[in-house]
Amino acid sequence: MHFVLTRFSSLGDVVIQTAFANCLKINYPNCYITFVTLKPFAGLLEGQVSIDKVVGYEKHKNDFKSLKKLRTEIDSTKKIDFIIDLHGTTRSFIFKFMSSDIPCLNLDKRRLERFIFIKTKFNLLKKTDSHQVRLQNDLKSLLNLSAPTSLASFTVEDSTVNDIIIAPIASFAPKRWPIKNFKSLVKLILDSESFKDYRVVIVAGPDDDYVDELNELSIYNDRFLNMKGKTTLIESAGLIQKAKIVIGNDTGMGHIAESYNVPSLAIFGPTHEDLGFAPYLNNSASISKDIWCRPCSGTGSKNCFRKKQYCMELIEPSEVYSKILEMIG
Repeated sequence: MHFVLTRFSSLGDVVIQTAFANCLKINYPNCYITFVTLKPFAGLLEGQVSIDKVVGYEKHKNDFKSLKKLRTEIDSTKKIDFIIDLHGTTRSFIFKFMSSDIPCLNLDKRRLERFIFIKTKFNLLKKTDSHQVRLQNDLKSLLNLSAPTSLASFTVEDSTVNDIIIAPIASFAPKRWPIKNFKSLVKLILDSESFKDYRVVIVAGPDDDYVDELNELSIYNDRFLNMKGKTTLIESAGLIQKAKIVIGNDTGMGHIAESYNVPSLAIFGPTHEDLGFAPYLNNSASISKDIWCRPCSGTGSKNCFRKKQYCMELIEPSEVYSKILEMIG
């Protein structure tokens, strides 16, 4: 059976869906999975043992014509049996429209419930299953699919490297825990007897200039490494794969960690775990503050209207440190 999964963007959302691909592979070991995503993210999925083929789609002005050609090319190589839309955008709708002769399943993103939660703070999402689990249940009714107890894409061998990866980045500034707090957290870790054999590695892109403040921590010599702008996305994923834990904001690096079965500790501020992107592994966790104005947006793009961004300011470095100690110390 040939499954085609479509998730064009963004980074974290693409990576987190590798869990669903793994679920399919566990239940149908002989199935063939093609994953369609935007070209910049394709390389990150290469090597995922549950995905047989990754197709990197390049955006065109005439998406209608390009997606029609893409669908024909995939089908001509290996006949498509089932399309699973993990995105729910115009682009994925066009791809499905070009494939009306093939059974399709859509990911229920609970848009209405999410809108109500953000606007009124009335949480209809609480205690509901994650995106992946709901999709598995929908597919189960069609294909007799049973969900595995673990959703991790694959497990890597134990590493002797004691790296704690910190990713202080996020696509929108309101989602970033203050960099001064990350700096205090690194000091707590490196000054601790519990982590004397650990190294802290910072992962960030070349344009994340606010991370430069952490260069003051170079006094810790080889126990601190700031890799800002020094690695590609694929190379950063390689560092994460060998880490003991990844700490960061509500962003893609935590999802990359979990795709390698590496524990993730995610700091949530203006967004909310119940919106569907909380860490899902049993050995992962999140930290947040339950205040009346949260969540204020689904993506964290909305600037805070209060004098202080309390959802982030109230999370103390000592609290995050204690959680790390609990998870791996």
